Amino acid sequence: MKILKFTGENVKRLKFVEIEPDPDSSAVVLRGKNEQGKSSVLDAIWYALGGKASVQGVPIREGEVSAYSEVDLGEFMVKRTWTEKNSYLTITDSRGAKLSNPQTILDKLMGKLSDPHALARMDKKQQREIFINLLGISDQLEDLDNEIQKVVVMRQELNRDMKRIKGNYESFPDVEGDLPEEPLSVAELMEDLRKAEEQMKLIENVQREVLNQEKHNEEIEGQIEHLRTELYDFETELAEGKKKHERMTREFANLPDPDIDPIRQQIASADTINEQIRKRDAKRDAKKDLEVTQERYENLGQEKAELEKKKLSILSDADMPIDGLGIDSDGITLNGLPIENASDAQRTLIFAAIAMAMNPEIKILKISDGSLLDDEHMAKLIDMAEEKGFQLWIESVGVDGAGVIIEDGAVKEAV
Repeated sequence: MKILKFTGENVKRLKFVEIEPDPDSSAVVLRGKNEQGKSSVLDAIWYALGGKASVQGVPIREGEVSAYSEVDLGEFMVKRTWTEKNSYLTITDSRGAKLSNPQTILDKLMGKLSDPHALARMDKKQQREIFINLLGISDQLEDLDNEIQKVVVMRQELNRDMKRIKGNYESFPDVEGDLPEEPLSVAELMEDLRKAEEQMKLIENVQREVLNQEKHNEEIEGQIEHLRTELYDFETELAEGKKKHERMTREFANLPDPDIDPIRQQIASADTINEQIRKRDAKRDAKKDLEVTQERYENLGQEKAELEKKKLSILSDADMPIDGLGIDSDGITLNGLPIENASDAQRTLIFAAIAMAMNPEIKILKISDGSLLDDEHMAKLIDMAEEKGFQLWIESVGVDGAGVIIEDGAVKEAV
């Protein structure tokens, strides 16, 4: 559905304008100098079709008390009338019957975006949302974005944990010297000391017995001289005593001599050594914890990259209205760069293509800054409109070239 005829009176700068577009042309170019009413023609059309929300203030020409904008769409005739206090909208069908709920009907026919520059004025997030909905991938991207956000949050939490664990790890001093793998057991060392001390007592007892026996032998030898009559008995006792002495001497020689001092030193230093072991083991545990956390952080980074790759795959498979068009997390892109980097002419073509891709019933687009388009871009825009079955209403400053010339609120001529 396109505009077959537009009539407007007293809307903004308009006095009276009537335009019947060439049915074989995809563009109506409004030409003229500044402040002559070109924008008022476009506004009058979109005021009629777009509803009260599209109208700023009371659009009645200064000095007049009423205005109207009438758009003939073939199947429907749309007319919006303004007075100083109110506005009225009517829609009649091809038989002349008035339809109820006229604005609801227009909203369904017009769609959400018949003015590409309205899209251009939106912020990047709004542009991105509209484009994603147009491509039909909003649910897929939303699911991926939610997964990516979860991974990002998990990585942020892990990053905080890594900083804490690293601080804990670095707080432990490096312990120098060779340390046993296990902490020293003071109880076992005390038991070793007790056994060693018992051995020392045994040795001392044996030594004491040896000395006593030697002394006893000397006493016997002294008595021999005086007790010849008991010589036999004493000699026998002496012989046995010597044998016993020799046996005890051999036993004494075979007894190990324990080194008690190192044991005592170990006991004295056990607490210090064990404290160093605890610190070493704590640092080992902290290092292991850090390594595990770092590995998890890196794995989440890979998971995020895979999700981003999957997201790019969905976007690359989408049916883009213009080659090179894409979407990133911030907004719409062209050849991988933000769309803001594109020229005004490129942006006009892009936003027009997006608006056409939304496929409304009323296939008209408003191009407010046609003066920014050179001949090449203007031709591309018109060719695209012709291919998609759209009608362009283009405003261009100047009177050179084909189009409808607007002067002082009226049609001066069509060339």
